[in-house]
Amino acid sequence: MTVRTVLKMHACLADLALVAYVETLRGLLSVILIRLVHLADPRQRTRSGDREPFHRFRQAVEEGFARTHRVEDYAARLGYSSRTLTRVTLAALGCGAKRYIDDRVLLEAKRLLIHTSLSPAAISGRIGFVYPTVFSAFFRWHTGMTPTAFRTVTKH
Repeated sequence: MTVRTVLKMHACLADLALVAYVETLRGLLSVILIRLVHLADPRQRTRSGDREPFHRFRQAVEEGFARTHRVEDYAARLGYSSRTLTRVTLAALGCGAKRYIDDRVLLEAKRLLIHTSLSPAAISGRIGFVYPTVFSAFFRWHTGMTPTAFRTVTKH
């Protein structure tokens, strides 16, 4: 992530309501801090082959988070065990593989709620939930509010 990318992302936050701005900025800062820790921690600077499983996992999540939220599915696709994916994600980011997937799904849900007029039910399908009620429960568990309440708070 370059400084230019961070500045562009920050500029997109200007129109958000204060609560949404703070929550989104908190997430952006977390990503920046994780990247900085990863760059600064000499334990993370190992042979490039040691980082390959995480990089492959990260790419697979970007391509597939709208289809599956299961670590086991990514492990099978990539030829690693779920434990390996959890271990390399923990080493790279300080969180487990399932948390990484959930955070990516949640980020996309928030983006769609803020920047589109899609209904929460349509968003749930777009990000891989078969039932809108499961998406709503997932969103509430991670944010403390329903998708509709989140959208309402982020609107001016």
